[in-house]
This record gives sequence, structure tokens and C-alpha cells, in this order.
Amino acid sequence: MHARRRLLSGNLTATDGNAEGTAAAERQYTYDYRNRLLESRDRTGLKLGSYRYDGLNRRVRRTDWQGALGSETVASDVRYVYDGWRSVAEADLTAGQAVAARYVYGLAYLDEVVHMDRDADGDGGLYDDDSDGQNGAESWNVYFVQDHLYNVVGLVVDDVGDDDSVEDGTVVERAWYEAYGKATLAGADGTAYGVQSSQWGNEHLFTGQRHSGETRTAGNFGLYYYKNRDYDPTLGRFITRDPAGYVDGLNPYEYVRSAPARSTDPSGLKTRISVNEDACTITITLNIGIYGKKASDALAKKIATAIRKFWNGHTTQKGCDDGANGNCRVEVEANVKYYPKAKHWWDIPEDNQVKFTGSTTTSWVSGGSYGHWRDNAGEWTLAHEAGHIMGLGDDYSENYLAQIFGADRETRPKPGHEGHMMAEGGGVVVQHEVDEALKGAECPQSCCGSGTKWINDREIE
Repeated sequence: MHARRRLLSGNLTATDGNAEGTAAAERQYTYDYRNRLLESRDRTGLKLGSYRYDGLNRRVRRTDWQGALGSETVASDVRYVYDGWRSVAEADLTAGQAVAARYVYGLAYLDEVVHMDRDADGDGGLYDDDSDGQNGAESWNVYFVQDHLYNVVGLVVDDVGDDDSVEDGTVVERAWYEAYGKATLAGADGTAYGVQSSQWGNEHLFTGQRHSGETRTAGNFGLYYYKNRDYDPTLGRFITRDPAGYVDGLNPYEYVRSAPARSTDPSGLKTRISVNEDACTITITLNIGIYGKKASDALAKKIATAIRKFWNGHTTQKGCDDGANGNCRVEVEANVKYYPKAKHWWDIPEDNQVKFTGSTTTSWVSGGSYGHWRDNAGEWTLAHEAGHIMGLGDDYSENYLAQIFGADRETRPKPGHEGHMMAEGGGVVVQHEVDEALKGAECPQSCCGSGTKWINDREIE
């Protein structure tokens, strides 16, 4: 077992040995006044990595070190460029790469990374232009394959420059995980790498989080960066206390209430979806902070009421066999708080930030977390936008030509989605929308076969 030493503030400062009882995995950690990781070292004090943050609490610089104790030199100096909490580009200043990698994300989940362009030969270019006149992979253009928890389980190549040895559309790297996120990386044939590090420059692994490979030592996989704090998959817990306090239970280090196979925590603050097998319920938690000159406590209450009105009272048999005689109740817990002093989204500690200024005629959500909504929006609109926060897309098509030529905006439901919440004004929440909002969470088998059914929040035997 790990022996651990902690500061009075509750931060993990050192790990002594590993599960096999050896000392190979010992590491030391140093933090700043906000309990953010500043430096990691091995058992001898050899520097492994150091980190810097911007005023919005985002890790914007990671320096990897190499060499002997006391004479370490910089191996790589990576700067991160963000769009909100999403890292959309990297620059490795050591290699002189203005842009070393660039990422594209999906809409369903904060860390749903779907595509990466990476400079493979270090010439500062993301696209192969054969400028060096040599045959080989000058840039990598790869797509990510993710499972129900948004774990990256594979990389599919689309273009590797002049390297004809790899065919486009080929799976070039695979990954599988232990319950709490310790990954095994392998080549296309499934043979595990000797050194557990991506050969395609990919840092995104467990639930889409960035793996800090420089913190890896013999016998210890290293840390994942969860934005507001770091997580150790070997220990199965965060290495610092929850900045949000006890919102996720009495143990401020616990990861997703000890249910890693069906829950995620993209911000490192609170479990997004939790399953209560004893009560046969699945809870989706939405933490929303609102701000702007049109925001108010009354509006916060109105939003929470609208979300509960439309999204609660539903059930699911997702995960149950056909013909199951039980189901699970689905609850949406809407915690909406008004921040009168907030000027920007980064002043809001909640996972989701919504601005109300009275300057927009439409309501929208970007990246599943940030939005600008109409202050006079009705209950249906508020519930519809909450659907976007839960990762659902619009099920309607728009006549953009009408908008371009000045006509009124026209929308129409996609065939088969008429009257649905995410498709048509005044629509109601339907089963496929409930099941989609649950992401990887499913009704436990014990509830499927229990004979217990929930109908409109009433238990029916």
C-alpha cells in the first residue's frame, strides 16, 4: 500500500513506495498558495516537471526536465492556448515550434476531443508541405475514438504527410483502462508499449483529461490534470482537497463518489452524473452560475424551476435487457446561483457560466458549458438551453439563406423529431433525449429486474 505524507492544508506531498512495496514510485509535490501543483520530483529530488497558471486558474505552461540531480536541463517547454477550459493549441518553445499541436472538440462534453493536428518533425508546421524534400511523416492528422465515458480508446490516422507506410483510416494506437483511470497504451496490433507514453504525441486519455507524462516514474503511471486539481489514478483519488468544499460528499479527495465506471468529473469539482443503485435513481447535476446586468436571484430561481419542470419526472431502462420489468428514475439537480460581482465567465466557479445582458435576441450555449441567454426567455427556452449544457444538440434544421437575405429565421424539426424538446419550440422531453443526457450512465441490473417501476416520480410495485 502507499504510505502518504500530507501538509496541514491536506495536499499530497509525497508517495512512499507502490503497491508492490518498492520505492521506485516515490514522488514529491510542491504547491502554490492556491493549492495548485507547481513542481513534481522523484524520490531523490530530481526535478520532473514544473507548472505555471494564468489569472483564470488554467495551466498554461508545463516544463519537463532531464539530466542529473542538481544539473537538470529543460527537455520541453510547452505553452497551452485555451478557449474557455479547452486547450485548443500547444506551442513547444524548446523546439522552436510556434504551434506544435492543434485540437478540435465536440459539443457533447467539455473534454470531447475529436481531432488533433501535430507537427511531427519539429519544423514548426502542422501540415506536410514536403519543404525539407525528404520522405517521412512531417505532420500527423489524427482522429480520436472515445467510449461512453469519453476515455480515448484509439487514434485513427487521416494523414501522416509523406509517410506511405501508414494507410489513411488506420487505427495506429489503442488504450484501455483500469477502473480508476490507469491506462495501458499499445500499438495498432494491441501490443503494449514498453514505456507507457503515446507514440503519437497524445496527452488526452482518461475521460479526455490531459495526462502529465512527466510525472510518470517506474511503478507509477503519473497524474491527470483535471483543471481545478490533479488526480492520481494509481491511488484512485485527487491529490488535493476539492476547491468546492463538500459538494460531492464528505470525502474531499474521492473521485466521482467511487463510481468511476459510470460517472465523470471534467472540472475536478463535482460528479456530473451519479447512480444510486439502492434507490434506483440516476442524478444529473447541473451547476450553473449566472451574471450580467440582467441577471438576478429571481432569474436564477426561474432557471432552476424551468429545468426541474421539464427534465424531472422521467425514467430510463438504458442498460436493461429488452422486456425488463423495472426501471430507474432520472433526476436533474439544478443548482443555479447569481453572481452580482462577476464581470466575466472566469469569475464564476461553477462548471457552467451563463451571461444575461439584454444584448442578445437568441439564446445559445458554446462547448456545453458557456452561454449567453435572453433575459426574457420563457421556461421552455431555458429548459432547451439546459439540454445543451447536458450535451444534447439541436434536432432541427435552419434556413440560413433566409437569414443571409434578411428574412426571418426559419427552423423546422428534423423528420421524426416533431414535438421534441431539442427540436421544436414548445416541445417536450422525450425518451431518447433523457437517455442521451445520461451519457455512459445506465440503470443497474438489480433495478432492471427488481419489478420496481418509477412513473412520474411515484414508485409503482
